Amino acid sequence: MKTPASPTAVGHWANRAEIGTATGLRFLFEVSRRLGRWPFRIVLFPVVLYFFLSQRTKRADSRLYLERVRAAMGRPGKPSRLLVFRHFLVLGEGILDRILAWDPRSKSPRITRHGREAVARHLDQGKGVLLIGSHLGNLEAARHLALTERKVRVNVLVHTRHNPGFIGLMKRINPDSQLSLIQVTEMNPATAMLLKDKVDAGEVVLIAGDRVPLDGKGIAWAPFLGHDAPWPIGPYVLASLLDCPVFLIFCLGSADAYDIHYEPFAERLTLERANRREVLAGWVRRYADRLAHYCTLAPLLWSNVYDFWGAPEAARQ
Repeated sequence: MKTPASPTAVGHWANRAEIGTATGLRFLFEVSRRLGRWPFRIVLFPVVLYFFLSQRTKRADSRLYLERVRAAMGRPGKPSRLLVFRHFLVLGEGILDRILAWDPRSKSPRITRHGREAVARHLDQGKGVLLIGSHLGNLEAARHLALTERKVRVNVLVHTRHNPGFIGLMKRINPDSQLSLIQVTEMNPATAMLLKDKVDAGEVVLIAGDRVPLDGKGIAWAPFLGHDAPWPIGPYVLASLLDCPVFLIFCLGSADAYDIHYEPFAERLTLERANRREVLAGWVRRYADRLAHYCTLAPLLWSNVYDFWGAPEAARQ
């Protein structure tokens, strides 16, 4: 059963460009690196203000999300324009934090890890794991820290073709940032076998669980902040193929301090043909519940500012 798209539906997330061009991102990064955080914020303010005033659809998407997350927090009512603008500011600054996570010249942030022991135990035994993340907070920081702290290779499934400016800047700052990126649009049996080999070799595979495929297929509906939303089933299909422990990862915080949360999700995720659809729907619901929980802890860190609850583009046609 399909859930009708919300009034703000304007297309798939991959067609919604991130804030900034390659030149603009480089300029903002250099301001931060040479002058510091507060001069960066001063320069960022008019950029975000222009973006806020000119992007009516994104304002509506942000307002809808904030209304629903605040209701889940016990604060019902329409969010103010000021709160929506603050959301834009936090996301604008978050782009810098994602870049700084890969800058070897940046000051190392203060990290508090929760539930890390279970993941470390598997890695210490030479066993790989699958991490399912989200677009809440700075997943770049979590990914980079996993690389630098334990010298374990992290293979990240991404869709970067819609935002070459950001990816290009990351590559320029730190060429190593590109070594473990795998395009999700290239996922096929050969890629699955490659990832299986990596997990068997004790490496980590990381995939986001909160963006649906480009073709609108391979989705399941589950409640999120009180309303049904489409979710990808790909992470759980991949987990069954990799046959390894699965953990959720959430990285909250910003700038110089982060809280990284690891949660056991499944020791092994098995899909039987007889009840495959029901089992997948159950895993999707469990993930959506945990993501909603962390959204209520840090609501302004949510960067999925598009028609999240609407049907995927292909499903509307």
